Amino acid sequence: MSTHSLTPPGRERQVSTILDRIVRLSRAMAGPRSAPFGGTALTRTQLDFLFLLARAGGPVTPGELAEALRTTDGAI
Repeated sequence: MSTHSLTPPGRERQVSTILDRIVRLSRAMAGPRSAPFGGTALTRTQLDFLFLLARAGGPVTPGELAEALRTTDGAI
């Protein structure tokens, strides 16, 4: 069996750097958002909830919200 690595020199470091950047970007995108609400930080789920209420055009039941958010009635 050969003792040579199948990975080109520096390739592991490049992959590690790319994955680190992807993780940091993902965390930044998934973090709480607060721009339209001043100092109040809202999660993505809370923003989705408010968006659904704003676009509903009338009363919405917890069951309808749960279905739209793909969650349970109890989570609402």
